[in-house]
Amino acid sequence: MPITLTSKDSTPDLRPLQTYLEEIRYPRNRPDCRGQGVTVRVIDGGWRFDHEALNNPHIFRRVSQSGVREMDIRHGTAVMGIMAGTGPMQGICPEAIIQPRLWYTLQDEIRQASEQLTYGDVLLIERCLGAPPNELPVEYSEDLQPAIITCVRRGIIPIIPVGNSNMNLDEQKEIEHSGAIWVGGAHVWPDGTGWPERRIAPTADTSYGARVDVCAPAWEGITCGPSDYFDGPDLMRHYGMFGGVSMASVLVAGTCAGINSARIAAGKDTLGVREMRELLVSSGQEVAYPRCPIGKFIDVTRALQTTLPDPDFDMDGKVGWGDFFEFAACWNEIDMRGDFDGDGVVSWRDFNVLRRRFGAS
Repeated sequence: MPITLTSKDSTPDLRPLQTYLEEIRYPRNRPDCRGQGVTVRVIDGGWRFDHEALNNPHIFRRVSQSGVREMDIRHGTAVMGIMAGTGPMQGICPEAIIQPRLWYTLQDEIRQASEQLTYGDVLLIERCLGAPPNELPVEYSEDLQPAIITCVRRGIIPIIPVGNSNMNLDEQKEIEHSGAIWVGGAHVWPDGTGWPERRIAPTADTSYGARVDVCAPAWEGITCGPSDYFDGPDLMRHYGMFGGVSMASVLVAGTCAGINSARIAAGKDTLGVREMRELLVSSGQEVAYPRCPIGKFIDVTRALQTTLPDPDFDMDGKVGWGDFFEFAACWNEIDMRGDFDGDGVVSWRDFNVLRRRFGAS
């Protein structure tokens, strides 16, 4: 049963319940990977912008929602909370420029995104064709795919959920590979906190196939909008559990924005969709279910360390013995995460960088 919040009650801190951020190893305390300088356009069904967790000045709110269904508003609010939540929640990229758009004119919205977004920006399409159990990724539409291909050619990063239909996409009609990032849904168990001892499996309803690039948590994520955790007369304080490939896709979209914002802060160029997909796949964790392939499970910390090598491997704010051991593994495996000086080789010079940082915050 949900807990009813009255006007006299204060909303508790929900951040400890956002375990999905730990599951993808998102560095909560790292200030440069919160989306600064990156635009994320979200095509979804509606939003409750006056929710207390969406009191975020980076969210563009001037969107007409006339005639939008309540169920769509709950979905969009839940997605927006995971992406840009503040106050009692922690969004994954709360400082990105967030541009919500309604999915009712999907073809026009994707086309406009291809014209208005720039290299390294993110386009999250929270929509599938049809409904469960017959959902398909939007790329199966001959009307939508050309605009998605245009986005890819411009270096924009389209994020596409594969659907909640437990469907083998390899058995569907063959379509052109646009280069967009396809996202499946995963369940981390038993508790999602151990690394690397934890186990990852596809959710029961995620679609799957060789074309799926990456996956992320898609099971019981706390966010704003639903009301099965906290409810009450005030809709602006409803919280509950969310899941499915919609949840996984927003986590991947936020990860892309965070990686590019960290690169901007480091004076590096942003990554386009091809480089970003390669990075997420190469740094992700294998999901050992070959009959239901859902791609690599994203690892934000490892992706950041791969694209911006730093002696603080675990991103806990200091360089300790654990980082020395991680560097030793890089040396033995010729892993470029240990190439701190960017000369293309893991060498004694990188060891000296690590040594100078040892114990420093």
